[in-house]
Amino acid sequence: MAEDDYDRRVYSGSLNGSYSTTEHLCGLSSDLYNGIYWDSGGIGLQATVYAVGTLTDMTITSPTGSVHHAVWVGSTTLKGTTTNEYATCFVPPYSIGTGAGGLALSITYIGDPWSITLSGNISSATWDVTAQMAQVSDQEANCPSSEQNLVP
Repeated sequence: MAEDDYDRRVYSGSLNGSYSTTEHLCGLSSDLYNGIYWDSGGIGLQATVYAVGTLTDMTITSPTGSVHHAVWVGSTTLKGTTTNEYATCFVPPYSIGTGAGGLALSITYIGDPWSITLSGNISSATWDVTAQMAQVSDQEANCPSSEQNLVP
């Protein structure tokens, strides 16, 4: 994925074990457009799951092995069934003051692919994996505060 690209995948069903998917972020010399090489720019990775059952973990792992783990966001109970929401993000830095992004993830964590993994014993789940520009408002709306990468 290069600057300004967008990819969203939504999975649903049950899980006993683990399931992984991958994203590929462009390095500086991967995407030539109008004579300019583009990297992944401000693209960040986000994963959210609404799960009934036991979540072991949900992770986003960089090509260099750095891992961000799911954070419990909250739960709802409807007709005796409790659904837990978990989220994790792996995003490049963005300035709160100017809204400008810093170094692309593909520059800081060189290589491919990025792995997003869900694991547990889940009877019902909706799992959303999104790669998009991780601007300030997007991080505030979709990422746990502990996984936002907002700088002054």
